[in-house]
Amino acid sequence: ELVLDRERCILCTRCVRFLDRVTGTRELGVFERGNKAEVGIREGAPVETGYAGNLVDLCPVGAITDRVFRFSTRAWFLEPKASFCPLCGRGCEIWIDEHPGFARTERARRVFRVRPRDNARVNGSWMCDAGRRGFVALDRDRAGAIQHNKGGRRTSLSWNRALLWAGHKVRELASKGRSDRIAVVLNSFLSNEELF
Repeated sequence: ELVLDRERCILCTRCVRFLDRVTGTRELGVFERGNKAEVGIREGAPVETGYAGNLVDLCPVGAITDRVFRFSTRAWFLEPKASFCPLCGRGCEIWIDEHPGFARTERARRVFRVRPRDNARVNGSWMCDAGRRGFVALDRDRAGAIQHNKGGRRTSLSWNRALLWAGHKVRELASKGRSDRIAVVLNSFLSNEELF
């Protein structure tokens, strides 16, 4: 969901031109004239294009902001990491802006927003709202370590120990003729490379 602060708007019309030329949906326009001119919604129709989040990136003065990110942290605290969006087959190049946490307070590393990264052959300078909002599911309640649960007791395992343990269990079930008890559980958020 987007928020428009009209007192910040300088009437550059970048948002209006984006919805006119790129998405072709034309929800925004400049209304009135002279010192009463302002950006507004045409005929009361909300901006419902699947690329509305790009308006935040286009606005040079921060008049259009994203309600999810708005005032949650300072942009200069964020560390951008180059990545690819895993939510569809297009493979848009993105920046994942994460907060590293503070040394003096208990604040864990976490993702605050996802932005498009320029690639003229794949996604240009844009990304869809599904990719922009999809990071929320990836960041909330995410496991920070591999956990082994045995008899109600959880212990953390290294990758090497976890893979050795899983390999041992698969060989044990196969040697007992119980290969029908072996299953692999995958998640639709994984990329094609991860699934392979």
